[in-house]
Amino acid sequence: MASVNRFIQFNNETIDTKLLHQMEMLAGALADAPYLKVTTRKLVELRPSEAAMSISVFWRHRSKRVERNGYLSDIYLMAGGFWRDFSLAAWREFKKSKTTLPNLREQLLLCAEEFRLSEKIKTARPGTVAAFDIRDMVYKEYHKDQSKQNLKKGFKADF
Repeated sequence: MASVNRFIQFNNETIDTKLLHQMEMLAGALADAPYLKVTTRKLVELRPSEAAMSISVFWRHRSKRVERNGYLSDIYLMAGGFWRDFSLAAWREFKKSKTTLPNLREQLLLCAEEFRLSEKIKTARPGTVAAFDIRDMVYKEYHKDQSKQNLKKGFKADF
């Protein structure tokens, strides 16, 4: 049997296949869906029709501790949260209703769902708290820096 402990070079990026495999096994267990596939993309994604989800490359180029916990928080949230507790039927109904700001409304709902599911997961599985704490800290630092950069560029929406 070929070793899973190897690295693949792609577009000047090295992909740790062992770590990705571990994340895929964890996702399958949390979602109670052993067939669930995990990939990396720019943003986290859930693709139920493909039985797939994506963890974010946002966590790359950080310390190994932050990278691993970031990926774990993506897995906890997508597999243990959205895959198990998000109603696609309710989402489709929600999207049908008319509004003057449909994208904003959808983004706000998904943001609220992320907070709700994160809290639910942390309560049910206390071992996930550290990964979510790191997620919150890194996102907070990132958005503070982005806000500063945008203000320097004169983007007034970030005031």
